[in-house]
This record gives sequence, C-alpha cells and structure tokens, in this order.
Amino acid sequence: MLQIEFSDSGMIEAANTAAEAYSRERVAELLGMKYTDDGLLVTNPDARWPISDTTRDRLRTIVADAFKQEIDSADISTSIQSALVDQAEGNGNFSEARADMIAATEISRTQVSGNYKVWKQSGVVLKLKWLISADHDEEDECDLNEDVEVKFGELFPSGNLHPPLHPHCKCAVAVVEVVE
Repeated sequence: MLQIEFSDSGMIEAANTAAEAYSRERVAELLGMKYTDDGLLVTNPDARWPISDTTRDRLRTIVADAFKQEIDSADISTSIQSALVDQAEGNGNFSEARADMIAATEISRTQVSGNYKVWKQSGVVLKLKWLISADHDEEDECDLNEDVEVKFGELFPSGNLHPPLHPHCKCAVAVVEVVE
C-alpha cells in the first residue's frame, strides 16, 4: 500500500480482507494437491504428504484467520504444525520446519495476492518489477523474472503474475509506475 501511496485505513483493511478471501479460496497445494493441465486443483496421487479435506480446510482457516486477527507467523506455524500432527497421527512427517515453511509461504502468497488485488482495484498501478530476494541462492524459476518490468496484469517470463513461485520464495514485486 505504501508503494502506491495509499494510507487510507479502509484501503489497508481492503488489502487484508482480500488476503483473507484469497487464503480461504486457495487449497493447500503444497500438501498433497496439484494443478491439472486444465487448471483444476486435484489430489496428487503421487503426493509425498497427502492430507485430508478436513486438514486442508483447517490450514485454510488458520491462514485466513491470521489476516483477520493479525496473528504473528510463529503462532501460525504452531497452529499449522498442530493441524498437521493431528492429520499424521504422530508419524513424524509434519515437522516444525515443514510447518514453518508452509506458514511463511502461505503468508507471503496471501499478502502478495491481497496487495495485487487492491492494486488492481485502485486502477493506478501501471507497471511492476520483480525483485529477487537477497536470500535467493539457488537457480529456479524466479531467475527468469529477475529485475523484469511488466505492465500491470501481464505475466512475468515465468508465466506468473507475482511471487511466490515455490516454497521458501521470498521474492517480491514492486510498483514502478503509477498513474499521475
């Protein structure tokens, strides 16, 4: 919101509301789901850590509630780990590190998606630039987008509107041109 110089509390609340709505819609693809060629999200038969619909719904609620109630990432991670341990019945597949990764990735995805939606609604954003994280130390699909500027609404070279593109992705997009 600061990038487009909006300080209106209603717009900030709109961004949080958009982020909450996005997180409720987003199925936990990192947890046993995949997209088909037609864009449908389905259960991945080869998933390493499949989860039940109940756990998936619980994860959606945890992340959505974080934006509604301003819960910090450590508490989100703890809630996710608890939900996953309940699913795993103690089999050890759902470690604290995995819960932290899910929390960080989903928070990032939700924040960026909420901002993107508000930028779109504002009608003032003309151009975005992809910023690689300072922590970026491995080659991946983010490298295709490094320092690339696109018109708002166009895809970056990776085929995505915005980050994150993968677990632990800390890339960002910056508004570089607005309507004057």
